[in-house]
Amino acid sequence: MSIKNTSLANEKSHHYQKNIQNIDLFLKGNHYKDNAIVSDILVQKEFAMAQDKLLFAMTKFPEKYLELDCDKLSFNFKVSNADYKQLSNQICKIKTAKRQEILRIKLYPVDDNSPTKKLGNLLVYKRCDLSLVTNLKNSVSVFLGMRTGKQYGLRVDFTPSKFSDDELNTIFYHIQTVLGKTRYKQLMISAKVSRVDIGCNLVGIYKPIIALLPKYKSIRTCNSYPNRDKCPVRYRVNSFIVTESYYCGSIRSSHCVVYDKGLESGKKVVGHTKPTTRIEYRYLVHKSGKSLKLNGLASLEPKLQNYWFIAPWVYKRLTKDTVNILICNQGLSSIKEGWLLARYELIETSSQLKGVTKKRKARYSIKNSWLKENQAKILNRYRDILINPKR
Repeated sequence: MSIKNTSLANEKSHHYQKNIQNIDLFLKGNHYKDNAIVSDILVQKEFAMAQDKLLFAMTKFPEKYLELDCDKLSFNFKVSNADYKQLSNQICKIKTAKRQEILRIKLYPVDDNSPTKKLGNLLVYKRCDLSLVTNLKNSVSVFLGMRTGKQYGLRVDFTPSKFSDDELNTIFYHIQTVLGKTRYKQLMISAKVSRVDIGCNLVGIYKPIIALLPKYKSIRTCNSYPNRDKCPVRYRVNSFIVTESYYCGSIRSSHCVVYDKGLESGKKVVGHTKPTTRIEYRYLVHKSGKSLKLNGLASLEPKLQNYWFIAPWVYKRLTKDTVNILICNQGLSSIKEGWLLARYELIETSSQLKGVTKKRKARYSIKNSWLKENQAKILNRYRDILINPKR
């Protein structure tokens, strides 16, 4: 499997985390506890400094502590009537005994009430899920349907990081055998990318201590979860809800998102799961008005370097009120307000300190050079597998 889940960071972060007990921030319903409990933990000196050392190391030396991955890839292309019939009739037929042993294919119609009935300009008629016996929990989904303009089309959705290169080669080689090598390559080269998610897991970092600020003023809209619309019951009890997922930028276009990996997967077991915060940039290419062909996938410019993390050590010098502004109901205005208050409080507390004090950076960001090199490497690898799958 290519999903290493930053095992290197797991090992190296232990020495920063060894003095922290397994802190319980979670309720049974896969939500954070009351903001007062969470803020009490964040301002503890030992906790804040341990988190700071780890996040500083990750941003300063990402080549040692982080692993970039592609969490989603979607692309689509036009197909002829003959292509559509060939895929509909033959995609479930596996030609060799060896591939029959390892490939699992399900083809089924998509009903009118399905959330995948309409994908962009594609009206979906059939869905095909391809998986392998070595990785049955994950599949490559192929949607067959009619595009606007009465032409058949095809869309492919999958999570590359959940497959090994060999597994992807096996799946896409099978699709190539259905269409024929020449026709398959023609279609894949001309395929248009609709979405790419690129990010990394911050293993050992607790999401509540992460407050993200864009470096540039072009971002004006941000959203968070839980919010008043999605969780009205929780808002009746407490209007200050610790943010679990923070979307920096409009979710209707390309944006950055930070979320708790355990809460997102629904696998958070109180007291047993290692905290992991994920940061990723979601390129919604189809909504940007631009066209990106699969053959030019690696031309996507990295974006994660355009955001600041407020350094965790800052929290140990803040009042509880300021901490709550930073961690609850996160939005661009609230984080900016919290950051301004934090700067004021840092200046105040610094003036009261005696003796020689160490100057610390109050904001961190991931190195652009590392992002650029590794993102291009990852996307080139997937492009090569998709266009020229091997047996």
